[in-house]
Parts: sequence; structure tokens; C-alpha cells
Amino acid sequence: LYSSEKISIGDMNTVRGFKNGSISGDRGFYIRNDLSVFDFSRLQENLRGLKLFIAYDYGYAIERCGLDENTRTGEGSVMGWAAGLSYSAGIGNISITYARQLFSSWFVNEEDYVVYFSASTNLNRLYDEGTKAFN
Repeated sequence: LYSSEKISIGDMNTVRGFKNGSISGDRGFYIRNDLSVFDFSRLQENLRGLKLFIAYDYGYAIERCGLDENTRTGEGSVMGWAAGLSYSAGIGNISITYARQLFSSWFVNEEDYVVYFSASTNLNRLYDEGTKAFN
């Protein structure tokens, strides 16, 4: 397969704990497991959108992954864990995640830890709030 058609595993959206190292192959899969605690509104109303989580991820790719010199095929796997928090408010979301590798195949770069940060906004919601202010 062309590289754009391969499965690539090892980033914020697949197996967390990887940034500069990943595996890719013609076939593969990944599993993401999250355990979340949310709705802290009993403590304080402003904490309603807060979510804490821990995660364990695993991924495997085969064919053209970590090529074996004799057969020109190969396989690889990666495993990682993560912990983080996210907050959702009326017009947006923010998230920070700390992640580490648990295991990776021999050809994947080792990293001590990775921190992922993301922020997003809902422009429709922002527009709705803005039009209410002028009416």
C-alpha cells in the first residue's frame, strides 16, 4: 500500500505516549481504554464540565512494519498509558494529557514522556451567544 493508505499507530489519537515514534503497516489495529470521572458539580457549579481520566492503549501493525531483512515483511506493536483532564464550557473545550510508553518494538524511538494539549471552540455556539448580546 502507499503510505497514505497504511495504518499509522502511535500518537494522541491512537496509542498515547508516542510523538516522534510510531508504527505503520498494511494491516493493523489499536485499542483505546479510558476510565473517566466527571461531574464535579456537587463540589462547585463551575466544575460541571471537568473530566479526569486515565487510559491504557495498545496497537499492532503487520506487513511492511519493521521490515525483516529475509522476508521483507514485519510486525510491530506499541503500548502506552495516559492521565489527564479536560474541561468543556459553553463555547469550547480544553484538554491536557500526560502520557508514557509502556512497550514498543525495537525500531520505535523511545521517549520519556509526552504531553498533549488541545483546545477547540464551537463557532456556532459562539455566534449564538454573540447574537443574544445584541438582541
